[in-house]
Order: sequence, then C-alpha cells, then structure tokens
Amino acid sequence: MNGQKLLRELTVEETVSKTFSLYLNNLALFFIPFLISSLVNSLIISTFLDYIRYIETNFDFGAPANEIWFQFSAMLSALLLIFFLSLLVLWITTTVTHGICIKYASNLISEEIPSFGNAFSFAIRKLPSLLVMTLIVDILVIFGLIALVVPGLILGIMYSLVVPVILNENVGTLDSLSRSKSLVNNRWLKTFVVFLIIIIVVAVASVIIGLIAAPFGSLSWLASSILNALFAPLLPITITVHYFSMHGKEEQKSILLPPPPF
Repeated sequence: MNGQKLLRELTVEETVSKTFSLYLNNLALFFIPFLISSLVNSLIISTFLDYIRYIETNFDFGAPANEIWFQFSAMLSALLLIFFLSLLVLWITTTVTHGICIKYASNLISEEIPSFGNAFSFAIRKLPSLLVMTLIVDILVIFGLIALVVPGLILGIMYSLVVPVILNENVGTLDSLSRSKSLVNNRWLKTFVVFLIIIIVVAVASVIIGLIAAPFGSLSWLASSILNALFAPLLPITITVHYFSMHGKEEQKSILLPPPPF
C-alpha cells in the first residue's frame, strides 16, 4: 500500500500496517527531524534540571533573612524564566517536527512528489495556525481529563486530525476543529483503537529504551534521544494515515459503497 492514494476507508489493521509501511520505506527522512528535535529537547530539559541542581547546592540557608529572601527571589525569577522559555522551545520544535512528518506523509499518500524541504517550508508557513490549534486542543483535552477523564478522551478523539486538516485543506484555523470532528464522526471508537495501538507500541518502546539507555550513565540522555527518535514518528504518521482513511470514508459515502469491517 506504500505510496498509493487512499480512495477508501481503511480497517484498523490496514491503518496500522500502512503506518509501519510508510515509516519503514522512508525511515531516514522521518527519523532525522525527530532526532534533531529529540536532541534539542533533551538539551533544554537537561539545562533546566541542571539549574535546579545549581539552586539546591548554592542556596545559602544560613544567611540572614533578608539575604535568603533576595536569593530566593532571584533564583525563582530565573527558574521561571528558564521554565517558560524551555516550554516555548519544546512547543515550537515539537509542533514543527510533527508538521514536517505529517506533511511529508501526506505527500506520499496523495501521490505528490515528496520533498523534505517542501514539507519543512510548508510546516513553517503554517506554524502560527499549528501553534494556536495545538494549544487550544491541548487545553481542552487537559481540562476534559481533569473533569472526568472521559470528556478529555472524547475531545482528544474529536480533534485528533486538526494538524493534517490545517496542512492539507484550505480551511481557517478554528474551522479545522469542526472539520476534524466531522471526519471522525461515527468512527470515534475506531479512531480510539487506532491511536491506542500506536500509543501502546510507543509506550512499551519508551520503557525498553529507558532500560537500554540507563547503563550509558552521563550519556544516557543522548542514547535515549536517538532511540526515542526511532519511534516518535509513528504517532504523526498514524494521524496522517487515519486522516486520509476518513477522507476515504467520505468518498465511499458519495458513491454509496459500504464501510469496511472494523
């Protein structure tokens, strides 16, 4: 199925198979941007943790009260600044990397000539919309999970296809929410199962990676970054394949074909 345009809805098995087929046949081009992103993110997290350790070892608890307050204020201000800058960089790098991956996978599926450079430039052009929508969806899902867990899962499913919608359709930023909801309509359980399978695969891989990287000591972050980058593309590729599968669902409806088995 690799490189073939999807003109029908896929089963869960076909979606997972298509995901791995796309990834394995284009491994280097999917792996490299995630490797760069993973290394950058690991360095940012490491810097933040190093500053926390610096505070722990350099805070003078025996100083006079006014000196303690001055130290606390200065260190807290610096810590908050580093924290929010780290979040901003992590947010941008993750969004860009997922955008590149989804656009490149979209080009492969839609039989356009795939180009890493074009995928990168397109993701950068769409970055403001992607950042706004990922922030909105994340906030909605987090509040839903805090509420009763289930609402968060429902919102996550409803808006799971927002990024490929923005990258592949000429719709407004907010319109991408309703478009994503429309695409997964009557396929909520299927969408949940597809993503659950890939999330389990990535989670199990992450545990194994942690065990493999542990013996590397001070270089464990580097080993983890490289190994995590191998599995990170699976989720955005799955999102892309499922997006085109839901497009296929609409095509089938227009010509009155029955849906596939689950």
